Amino acid sequence: MKWLKSFVIVFFTLLLLEGCEKESETLFMDILNNKQSFVTENNQDIYLKDFEFSDGYYSVPTEYSFVDFNGDNKNEMIVNLSKDSVAYLVLHQEENSVYGFLFYRRELQQIKTNGTFSSTAGAGYTSYHKLNFKDKQCAIIDMAVVDNYKGEYLINGFKCSQNEVLDFVENFNMTQNIEWIKF
Repeated sequence: MKWLKSFVIVFFTLLLLEGCEKESETLFMDILNNKQSFVTENNQDIYLKDFEFSDGYYSVPTEYSFVDFNGDNKNEMIVNLSKDSVAYLVLHQEENSVYGFLFYRRELQQIKTNGTFSSTAGAGYTSYHKLNFKDKQCAIIDMAVVDNYKGEYLINGFKCSQNEVLDFVENFNMTQNIEWIKF
């Protein structure tokens, strides 16, 4: 009988979590369709159509996807803000508000279904990350760094060999990329 009670509790908890996920995705879609505003990193409440991501460049979403960037089992939405993919907006729900965090092309590449992604500072420097959201802020968490210019290699902030970091990169590359949905 005890196992039945545990099963019922787990079952209803999962149903509630699924309901929350659907609510978040509906809210994100309302933002994408300019029916709902979001809060920028400058604490400005704004609609997506009015969001200027660079001097004179306003958001014209071309595609989007849902991905859990921080491993909390709640999806964020990522929006490609222009046809030439120069900027992305990550939307994260915290309590009853949605916060938007801007990333440029070289900061957010090869986005994987597990929420990891790469960034680059040039041909010889690539890093691999996850995002962390807390208190209406977004932080980039370094998972690995490949600095071929200096011959330095890091995994989780600790020095490692080139072979160790290449194993990390190989596993990263084997992870499936997110699927973009045309808008």
